[in-house]
Amino acid sequence: MTAKSVTILGAGIVGLTSAHALAEAGYKVHVIETADAPATGASQSNGFQLSYGYLAPPFTFWEVARRFKSMLCGTTPHTTIAHVKRRELIKHWHWFARALWHTMPFNYRKNFREVLKLGQLSQFNLQAFMSGDGKDFKFDYSMQGKLIVEDSKKHLFDDWLKAQYITAETGWPSEKFGRKKCLEALPFLEQAPHDIAGGVFSKNNHAGNCAAFCQELVKLLADKYDVTFTFNAPHAPLSHYAQHADAVVVACGFSAKSVLKGFKTYVPLYPVKGYSYDFERITPQQVYLTHKPYGFVMSDMGETTRVAGFADFVGLDTSDDATRKEALLKKVQNLFPNQKLKVVGEYMAFRPVTPNGLPIVRRVRKTNVFINTGHGMYGWTLAHGTAQKLADLVKKHIS
Repeated sequence: MTAKSVTILGAGIVGLTSAHALAEAGYKVHVIETADAPATGASQSNGFQLSYGYLAPPFTFWEVARRFKSMLCGTTPHTTIAHVKRRELIKHWHWFARALWHTMPFNYRKNFREVLKLGQLSQFNLQAFMSGDGKDFKFDYSMQGKLIVEDSKKHLFDDWLKAQYITAETGWPSEKFGRKKCLEALPFLEQAPHDIAGGVFSKNNHAGNCAAFCQELVKLLADKYDVTFTFNAPHAPLSHYAQHADAVVVACGFSAKSVLKGFKTYVPLYPVKGYSYDFERITPQQVYLTHKPYGFVMSDMGETTRVAGFADFVGLDTSDDATRKEALLKKVQNLFPNQKLKVVGEYMAFRPVTPNGLPIVRRVRKTNVFINTGHGMYGWTLAHGTAQKLADLVKKHIS
């Protein structure tokens, strides 16, 4: 019996983990990517962190209310973490309205539980993969944990409540750090112009080089599962792929929105722009850092240090925003005032964010087209979980 064929659009972490789950299930898989290599978008520019132990929908009502003025006015480009262009707020008012609705406590709690369940599944699947097919993968994987720091007792109290909820739902423990313990873990924090009130540490937050993992996965898929790849692929209508395969999976991040237009299906995505830098290794980190006041994450990875952050709601503006990049660099330099930092790489990418902060894994009506996108800031964290959900969905309808 001939294996059913599946075409996957997108060779980032979501597309490639989907390819592995489907190939392992016995499907003949072909991956199509418009770029010249795997993981050239958000999968290349993320913060490396696998945030299982501190995983939540990205927006709460009180955070939006507290930061809305600075986000919208944009009068402090060197201090604001997120920036919203007024015209985007008007043009995409329906998306912003839905996002605000999902920050309401009753919706937020429901979405929180869902993303935690998906995080648990994703962590379990990655660990299983690394015990099997991925046991020889080299992607600087580390389990040293993450410290989330705050500059006020109020924000620290909110973070600790969130951590306690995560522990109650998952069993993953967290520890509350005072200022002294934060500085013992990361001494360079003492040099920051803003004082550190304390932090929340979770051992269950891991890290790894997502782009390196993707490159290893491409080789495994080709060698072991005979998955075929087409890079530099010309743009073609989705109907073309749907006619020539038993199933098509749209896993190309925010581009999924335009790809699916011909199928008259609405995908509630917004492209949230983020920035990241690679530096020559700055300082050894005992733990990975999420600096909430500065709005970035910092991770040692091999011979480099990756800093990634900011969330700009500016549409598909691919221009090089020097003001925002300078703002991120300045925040990093504030932590190391007496050290000359050497940039060895810089990136910009659009994270596909949904109003409720949950990925979209579903079938397009009664067609042979499936969607796996909308992971936002958690693509690396959730990819292995959504890959299984996608494979289960395809097996249910394409057998």
